[in-house]
Amino acid sequence: MKRFLLSLLMAGVAGAALAQTAPQNVFALGNHVLKQGVDTPIDLILVNPTKIAGVQATLVYDPNVVQINAPATAGSELSGGIIQGFGAVNYEVASPVPGMKAVSFAIAASAGASKTGKVLTLLARPAAGATTYTTTPLTFSPNPDDFVVSNETSDPITTATAQPGTLIIGSPTVGSSRFLAASAGAPDVTVNPGISGSVSTNENVVFVVGDDQILRSLVPGDLTPSAGGFPATGVNVGGAVQGRPVPIYDTAGAFGGVIVATTNGRVLRVNTDGTIKWTQDLAASTAGLGITSTPAVGNGKVYVTDSTDTLRSLDLETGNPTGDTPAQITTGQAAGTQGVSSPSFIGPAASIVVGGADGSVHRYQPDLTPQASIALSAGSAITSSPFIFPRTAPDATLGFVGSQNGHVYVFDVGTGVLVGDYNPGETASPIQNSPFGVSATQVVVVNNAGELHSVTASGSPLAVAGSKVATFSGAASNNQSPVVIGGNVWFGDTTGTVHFVPINGSAAAKDIKVGANPLTSPAVPNSGTIVFASTDGNIYTLPTGP
Repeated sequence: MKRFLLSLLMAGVAGAALAQTAPQNVFALGNHVLKQGVDTPIDLILVNPTKIAGVQATLVYDPNVVQINAPATAGSELSGGIIQGFGAVNYEVASPVPGMKAVSFAIAASAGASKTGKVLTLLARPAAGATTYTTTPLTFSPNPDDFVVSNETSDPITTATAQPGTLIIGSPTVGSSRFLAASAGAPDVTVNPGISGSVSTNENVVFVVGDDQILRSLVPGDLTPSAGGFPATGVNVGGAVQGRPVPIYDTAGAFGGVIVATTNGRVLRVNTDGTIKWTQDLAASTAGLGITSTPAVGNGKVYVTDSTDTLRSLDLETGNPTGDTPAQITTGQAAGTQGVSSPSFIGPAASIVVGGADGSVHRYQPDLTPQASIALSAGSAITSSPFIFPRTAPDATLGFVGSQNGHVYVFDVGTGVLVGDYNPGETASPIQNSPFGVSATQVVVVNNAGELHSVTASGSPLAVAGSKVATFSGAASNNQSPVVIGGNVWFGDTTGTVHFVPINGSAAAKDIKVGANPLTSPAVPNSGTIVFASTDGNIYTLPTGP
C-alpha cells in the first residue's frame, strides 16, 4: 500500500482506554475465540492516542487455521470506527511472510483525536479443517514500511506500536470472547476495566464484576447483555470485587438474584431485574473493614468473612445483621489483610466452615456459635475455602482443604477429627485455591507452582492418598481454583493459558493460550461450555469438548 497518508489531513478518535494506565498510541488486535462456521467480528482498537489521524498497516494470518472474509457491504469494515474520512481495505494482498496471507488497510481523516476506540472491524472464520482449541497469531507485518501512523499535520508518529492478537478455534456450537466494556452494551469500546474477581453462573446467565465496580449479566453463548430486565449497562455495586458474585435461589429452586461483597465492606443483594434489594455497609461500623472473599448463602442468611478475620451473618431478605454474635476466627493479621478463607456452608449439617491463618479449620453453627476448631497445619495459613462432601451414614461428612505448606488435609466435619493429609514432598508449593470434587472420595487441586494433584480419602478406616497428575510450565503463581467437567479438569494460570487435563486419560491434555494476562477461576454455565475471565478485562467462552 502506498505511503499516501502523510499527504493527507487526518483525524479523530472517540471512545476510551482499554486500561486507565495504558501506554499511548497502541494499535491492539486482542484475543478472540472463533466459532466454527461463523464469521466473528475482530476489532482493531486504538488505545490512548495522541492526536492520531491516520494509519496504514498490513495484518498477517495463517490461512490453514483462519480466513479473513470481506463483508457483504463494501466499506462496512470502517463503519462506526473512530477515524472517519478516507478508508480502504484490501484482502489477500501479497504476504510479507511465506506461507501466510495478508490483509491491508489505510484510513485517514481531517482531525486528530485523543480517546480510545475501534478503528475497523474484520470478519474472521476458522478455516476448513481447523480443529477445536487450535490457536494462531494475528500479527502486523514485520516490515516496518507496512505500519505507518501520522498526526493531523501529516507528520509520522514513530512512538506508535502494534500489538498482535491471538485467534482461538472453538467448536461449531461454542466459542466467543468479548471486551468487558463492550459486553455492557457500549456502542464502541469505552473504558475496558480489568477483572479481579471470578465469574459465576446460574446456568442461564454469566455474572461478572469488573474493576469499574459494575456487575454485568451476560448470555453464555455470545457474552452479550442478558435478557430479562437486567440493565444492559450493568449495575454499580459501589466497590471492587475479588470473590465471585453468588446466585441465590428460593425454596422452590427459582433464581432469586445475586449476592455481591466488595473490598470496601459492602454486601448487596441484586434482584433478577438489576434493581438493588438491599445494601449493608459493614465498614460503616468497623473502619477499614473490607471483604475479599466470596459470601456463602444458607439457612436464610448470608455469611461473609472480612479483613478483620471475622465471620458475620446477614438476613437474606433484608440485609440487616441477624443478631448472631460475629465470630472472631483468628487475630494478629496486618491491618486490611484478610487471613481467613471464604466460608463454606454445609447444607445437611447447617454449619459453616472457614479456614484460618492459624492453620486450623473452624466450624460454626448457623447462629455463629463455635462448634470445633480442627488444627491442621501449625504455622501455615489456610486461606483456601474447604471443599465439603456431604455423605450419608456411616461415612463422615468430609472436608478437603489446601494449606500454604502445600499439603492437602482431609477432616471429618462432624467430629472435628483430622483424617489425614497428602504431602506432595519436598517440592510442595503453597495452595491458595480451593480443591474441586471429582467424586465423593476424590478432589483435585492446583498449587502455586502449577502442579495438578489428585487426592482421595477412601477405605475403612478412611485413608488419605494422592499423586501429582501433571505439571504445567509457566503456570507459577497460580492461585485460582479448577473445575471438573465429565472427569476432565480445567483451570487457568497467570500466563493467560487454559489447561485441560483428562483425569481418566481418555484424551490428551491441552494447553490453550487465550491471552497474556492472569485468568480467574472459571464457571460452567451449561453443558459443553466453560467461561474464563482475564485480569485485562477480557472474557472467553470455550467448548468443553471438541
